[in-house]
Amino acid sequence: MISRKLVIISLAFAAFAAPGLSSASWFHDPEAGVRGVDAISELRRVASPPRERIPAGIASFETNPVSGDGLYRYGGIEQSWHFIGAVYEWQNGQFKRKVGS
Repeated sequence: MISRKLVIISLAFAAFAAPGLSSASWFHDPEAGVRGVDAISELRRVASPPRERIPAGIASFETNPVSGDGLYRYGGIEQSWHFIGAVYEWQNGQFKRKVGS
């Protein structure tokens, strides 16, 4: 009986703590007050683009349907995404990555 209560309390605690830990990451946080020890800190959120830039982004994707990292090309609904890989060109004695080829 006591072990059943202990399991229920442990699961309740885990269910309460899980959402907070899912948006946290382990990295050194100087604001945590602990010098030299990693602490749990929230992930840094990247601001979304302003509303004015969204139509321009859609228009550029329609002319060149390549993913942001340049590794996938969108072929339409039936073909979906195709891996195009990283393409390198030889320029001035060294290889340079050609993005969106």
